[in-house]
Order: sequence, then C-alpha cells, then structure tokens
Amino acid sequence: MIARWLRGAWRRYRGQVAGAAVLVALFLGVYGYGKQNPQLSVPDRFYAAIQLFSMGGDANKPPVPLPLEIARWLAPLTVAYAVLRTLSAIFLRQWTQFRIRVLFRRHVIICGLGQAGLRFATGFHGRAERVVVIDLNPPIAAAEKCRELGIPILTGDATEGITLARAGMRRARYLLAVCGEDVVNAEVALALTVSSGRRRTPIDCLVQLADERLCQLVDQEALTAAVTGRVTYEFFNVYQAGPAALFDTHPDLLTLPDGSRPHLMILGEGRFAPALVTEAARRWRLDRSHSAGRIRITLVASDADTQAAALSARYPALATSCELTTCATDPANPDRPASLPSAETPADRPTAALICLDEDAATFRATLLARRILPEHCPVIACTTGRSSLAGLLDRSTSGLLANVEGFSLLDRVCRPEVLLNGRRETLAQGIHADYVRRRRDDGADPDDRALEPWEALPETLRAANRAQAADLGQKLRTVGCELRPAADWIPPPLPFTDAELEHLATLEHQRWEIERRQDGWRLGPARDPARKLSPYLVPWENLSEEIKDLDRDAIRALPTFLARAGFAITRRTPPPRSTGLPTEKIK
Repeated sequence: MIARWLRGAWRRYRGQVAGAAVLVALFLGVYGYGKQNPQLSVPDRFYAAIQLFSMGGDANKPPVPLPLEIARWLAPLTVAYAVLRTLSAIFLRQWTQFRIRVLFRRHVIICGLGQAGLRFATGFHGRAERVVVIDLNPPIAAAEKCRELGIPILTGDATEGITLARAGMRRARYLLAVCGEDVVNAEVALALTVSSGRRRTPIDCLVQLADERLCQLVDQEALTAAVTGRVTYEFFNVYQAGPAALFDTHPDLLTLPDGSRPHLMILGEGRFAPALVTEAARRWRLDRSHSAGRIRITLVASDADTQAAALSARYPALATSCELTTCATDPANPDRPASLPSAETPADRPTAALICLDEDAATFRATLLARRILPEHCPVIACTTGRSSLAGLLDRSTSGLLANVEGFSLLDRVCRPEVLLNGRRETLAQGIHADYVRRRRDDGADPDDRALEPWEALPETLRAANRAQAADLGQKLRTVGCELRPAADWIPPPLPFTDAELEHLATLEHQRWEIERRQDGWRLGPARDPARKLSPYLVPWENLSEEIKDLDRDAIRALPTFLARAGFAITRRTPPPRSTGLPTEKIK
C-alpha cells in the first residue's frame, strides 16, 4: 500500500521534484564556489555553477566544500534524469504507435478523457475490448488510471484526421466523441467522415451532445438517414439516457408486489426531473393495460407548476398515462421542510421517492429532508451527477445515518458500454428480432434454428442483419412519403400505410434482404441451410410464396409498435397515392 502510494505521488509530483533539484543544485553551486574562492564575483560563481550541469567548472580543485560537492553530483544527475525522461517519452510514444498499428483491430477509440470518457474507457476495457484514448491535454488522474489498465493514450487533437489515423481509425469498430463541448464533438465526427474513405468495413460513431433537443433532432435524422458511407452515426445525451437507465436498474419502482399502481414522488429541478416523469409515464403506458389506471406522480420543485405545464404542452398524451400533481416548493430548503407533501392518508403515500437536483449538495439536503417526512419503508433514491458515495454514506445499513436510501450516479450508470451501445437503432434491431422470433415460433419453426436465439446469444452476423434492417427504415419510409418524428403519444397508432404501400415496403425489404444475403456469400438452394449459406428465398418477390411474403408484410405491420417503444412515430409528409400500385425500384 505504501509503495503504491509512493509511486502515485512520484508520478504526480516528479516534475516539481526535478525542478526543485535543479534550483537546489544551482544554489549549492553558487554558495559552494563562494566558500571555495571568496574572490569570485557573484556572476562568476553563478556561471561556474551552471557549468556543473555539463560536468564542467573547477569544482575538482581542493579543498571542495560540502555544498559544492553535493552540487557537482546533483547537477549532472538532474540532466541525466531529464535526458532519460525525454528518451523514455519518445520510446513510449513510438511503442504506443507500434502497439496500435500491429495489435489493435476492431477496437474502440475514445476522444476525450473527461468524466464520461474515463468511464467509457474503463467500461470497454472491462469487456476485454481494446481501447485507444485521444486527448489534447489529458487530466493527470485519468491518464494515470488508463496507464494502470494498459490503455494507450495519444496526446493530440481529435478533430484532425492525422490524429485519428494514428489511433487506428481505419481498423476501429467504434469511435466515441466525448470531448465535453458539442462543437468539438461535431468536428470529431466530421473529421472521421472525411478520413473514412479507405475503410473496408463501417464504423459506428457515437457523439455526445449536451443540448437535449438538438440531440433528439439529429438522432432522429441519423436514424432515418440512408447509410451510404462508411460511418453510421448515433447521438446520445446523458439526461435522455439517464431515466431509462434508472428504471432499468430499479424495475420494481413500476412493479409493485400487490399489483397496484405506483405513486412516485419526484423531487427535483432542471433537466433530469421532467425526463423522469415522461419516462415513467411512457413505460407505464407501454407496459401496462389500460385497466391498471394511470400512474401517480407528484412533482416537487420550486417551479413544479411551470414544469408540469411544459410537459403537458410537449406530450399531450401525458394526461392519459399519468396522474400528475405538483407541489411548488424547494425540496432542498431546510427552512421549509414542512411544506413537502406529508402523505397523511395511506392512499396518498408515495411508493418511492426520486431526488434529482442540479447540484449534488442540494440533492443530499433534499434526501435528508425527505427521509424525515416519508415513511421508513418508502425507498429514497438520490440521483447525483458524479459518484454516489455520499448517498451510500447516508444509508443506515453502512453508516447508521439513514435507512432505505440508495444512490444513483448518473454518469456511472449511463456512461457504460452496454447503455451506450443499446441506443435507438439497437433498440429497433432488437425489436425487429424479437418480433421475428415470435412469428417464426408461432408458425412452428425449428426451435434449434440459430436465427431464433435470444439477442444476447445471436451470432454477430445475424445481429448485423437486424441492424441493417433498422438502418434502412428511413429510406423505405421516404419512398411512400412518410418520415419519423418524436412521438407525442406512446400508444402505437394504427397502421399508417395503404395496402399498396404495405406491399411496396414489404417488396423493398425483401430486395434489401436478398442483396444483403448475396453480399454475405449466400446462394440459391433447394432448402435453407445456414451452414452452407443456402436459401430457397433468394428469388424475386413475385416468385415467393404468400407464406414467405407475409413474413415481410408482418415486419412492416409491426413498425408502429417498435417505433413507439423507441420514442418515435411515423408521420406522413405527402397524402397517400390514389393509385393501387407503387414503383418497386431496386435498392442501390
């Protein structure tokens, strides 16, 4: 433990120690030359002391005072240390480049070593994936953590193509732009686009945007855009992904043992609290029958009425899913603790309290106040931006302070590979696969078919096929005058396509599937044989049986449900055609 502490302290302060050694050697040299030869002037003493760093000077003439003896050894040693540091830095840089160039394939490039970047780097490393970090000025503590894990760090500007090339961009699988500023992250994505012309396989570029509305708009465009280049884009925001991660971590918040509807008390201001309200209402509406009633949510904030009005205007369906009440008070104000809803009757008692304010200190104050008022059996979750160690300190089971309090660190829970990679496009791909498995099993398909495996056990080639189907969604919708828009309602709407459009979209899907399979090496055969890559369905749409055609038709019919769960709805840009037929051009 002591040795580890000493190594960490040396790496952290070795620059200061080396600088202090230079000053000490210079001072002792000047002082020692004065003791050896009092007739030397101060400038001559200083000049002679400087010569000690090149092992020069007249320090060998006896008698040699002790200060001068120390200086004539300390000065060249500091020079030798500086030379060794320089050579080791050059060697380390060259060794890092060699490792990336020779050993790294299908790796992850993380641009930015801030709070999010470090969490993603350690998370991907924990999944046994190779990681390369790029940062113009990496923080000392974060860089030290990466070195302990063996993660190479390239010091440079990630917005320059040459830096991305040094990181092995042409062979990487993912690139994460988490540099802290939206403009810089966009420039990184643009540099990747310009530099990816010689890639043989696509690369997924995941871009962090702090502006939530901007993130939703560009993510919508990226989801529906035709994939024509070597880069696929996905944009994410921690405050958008945070509520989903919280309810995934605590599914019992929306599922009570007695089957009754929950009553959540959300105490908070800023961006996270409204997102929690909408995510809870959305999940309740999608996962529960209408007979279960509306979920009850109490929003406690100084601007609770304003937040509720904004949510109702943005999501008209909120009132059909959620019984939202407000309490206009500051939940973190210790001078007004009695103004919090006390839930005197059993029907008004909340089943859980979620506390999320902009500042972590305010979150902890609100946690203490809420714990005093709420029943001890009511769980309290303190949502913080950074580490949740203080929330753990409040838990009586570990510290004896408070009972039934749990911390939820937004960055710790959201900045994980499994959360990042499970974005909207991945969600659609998983939904497409789940629906395909359900329909095939209903038709009595072979249960040992690898294509019917759960998503986690599905071969990567089949996962890629589902992702390609999800990526092609926007292109197909545009052919019938439709597009995707953020859903204001969470009930899957009726099928928005005419019979002719349904047939047209199913035909396009079969054509896309046929091209994809042929590019993967599949050939026409009398029976389906995945081992030999043979399929009897690699024929034009007109030659398929109605049973096989229905597989593609059913996939199109299921689109509204998939999209509603991902937060999107199909809207029409142009009226449906009056004709009964549509052109079915091959997808290029």
